[in-house]
Amino acid sequence: QPQPWPQQKQTQKRQQPGCRSDGRARPVPCTSAGVSSSSAAGWPQAACAGSAAYPPAPPPGQSLCSPHPLAAGVVSVCLLAEIEEKRTTVMLRNVPNNYTRPMLQNLLDYQGFAGRYNFLYLPRDFRTGAGLGFAFVNLIRPEYAEAMMKRLTGYKRWEFPSSKVLAVGWSGSNQQGLEANVERYRNSSVMHESVCEDWKPLMLVNGAPVSFPPSTKKVWPPHENFGCRAQRR
Repeated sequence: QPQPWPQQKQTQKRQQPGCRSDGRARPVPCTSAGVSSSSAAGWPQAACAGSAAYPPAPPPGQSLCSPHPLAAGVVSVCLLAEIEEKRTTVMLRNVPNNYTRPMLQNLLDYQGFAGRYNFLYLPRDFRTGAGLGFAFVNLIRPEYAEAMMKRLTGYKRWEFPSSKVLAVGWSGSNQQGLEANVERYRNSSVMHESVCEDWKPLMLVNGAPVSFPPSTKKVWPPHENFGCRAQRR
């Protein structure tokens, strides 16, 4: 009588820590300190197969959310959260075109932000002299930026009749912080000596205007179409 075939032992693929059963990465929660709340067992020692969501475990002494030399180009969820928590530059949209920089500064100060921002820029059309309808403000602390977004969103009590309703959101990632804004404009044509002072970006310390850092390159005078709405696409 033939012997029955031996039953094959079923092997179960072991699930890697921090990965789901389908091989995709499982998000790891971050605490306010920027370190995983389950760092002891939840952080994968190696990235899941076919997934670049997490880098390998960092060397001793480094945060789990710090960039890892073996994971170039990989940004963890924790690192993104840290970047978002440090944002300080907001963009004001739907500003009346006839508003000037002093008028906008008075508005911000009257709304309780005097001494809480260190950069203000209201771009203008160099051909007509009218504002372009938006402005950039850098707050000295992230919580002040969030407070400005909450307080000024929907604002419409302008100094003169206007149907515009102010919208406040985050500026782009390449224009976050005082240093990034200074480097963006210090060599721009808007800083040329022929440009009106109120048309230039403004730097402040404790609410008082200070000199803008000098240019590091030759600054050419702006063309008449610089900032012109008709030329923008």
